[in-house]
Amino acid sequence: MLKKAQDPTRLDKAIEELENHIIGGDPDTERYLKQVSTLETLYKLREGEKPSKTELKDWIPVIGSVSSIALIVIFEAFGYTVVSKSLGFVSKLKS
Repeated sequence: MLKKAQDPTRLDKAIEELENHIIGGDPDTERYLKQVSTLETLYKLREGEKPSKTELKDWIPVIGSVSSIALIVIFEAFGYTVVSKSLGFVSKLKS
């Protein structure tokens, strides 16, 4: 599938304009150094607005809880019922 083309945000447009001003500039001038500093700040802002990715380590407690409950329920389904302790394995979600 092709990714849907995203419209550039105001931040992306500002970065592009600043990059165009910097290209071909004299690196020894004070204005050039300020523009580079501003460009670095804009890149940090753009990186900060992206949502964090979900990693496997975030899902391990959920997978462990669900699998232990499923194991107990399957064990009880075959007639080996002792006492249901599946609710004790459910951990409270942390905010």
